[in-house]
Amino acid sequence: MMRGMGWVHIAVALLLAISGCTKSREAKPAAAGLASAETTFWQWFVAHKSEVATIKHANEPIANQLAEQLHHIDANLTFEMSVGEGEPELIISADGIQRAFPAVKRLVAAAPPIPGWKVIAFRQRKEGESIKLGDGTKLNHASLRFQVLGSDASKIDIAIYVKSADPVPDAVKKAVFLLLDAALGEYDVETRLGAIDIEPAAKAPAKARPFPELVKVVDAMK
Repeated sequence: MMRGMGWVHIAVALLLAISGCTKSREAKPAAAGLASAETTFWQWFVAHKSEVATIKHANEPIANQLAEQLHHIDANLTFEMSVGEGEPELIISADGIQRAFPAVKRLVAAAPPIPGWKVIAFRQRKEGESIKLGDGTKLNHASLRFQVLGSDASKIDIAIYVKSADPVPDAVKKAVFLLLDAALGEYDVETRLGAIDIEPAAKAPAKARPFPELVKVVDAMK
């Protein structure tokens, strides 16, 4: 399963995601003295939580500083923020890179109580997610169809069909992976799905199913 190159995504409800990695690259080793690095991160976050809460755009200096602090833990870590109604949420993500999952779990487990904040491990399922690309194209779950290609005891291989040129551009593939995370949650995408092929809608077979049905297929495996 391949993720796209590093990019920034801003979606509904002021959801911000910053990532700077590709799934195929080699991860940098975690910093020596991991527990100390985790403590240092949360000390920094608590000291800057008011600034972090004001983030409106992913290219703001404080957003870049937060991403840099995460990279001291693991070069693959990224974050999302929800700053809509209710208390703000800081979502620590491995950006779909499974070998970085332990770093996410350890960092979130090390989080101290932070009044007014909720800290969450991995991108969670979100209904109604949509992504607008740079050329104005808007993608959502209704834009996609899927087909199960094969399965084993724990994972299924799928093809996803999206309205796009052939071959599907990298920007569209990146958007599809984010929509996958929104539909299934980052953890289930990496632990329940095997190979993922992303193809133009013109190649979809008649038996391709509406994308929202993928949730039922995955949940039936649990």
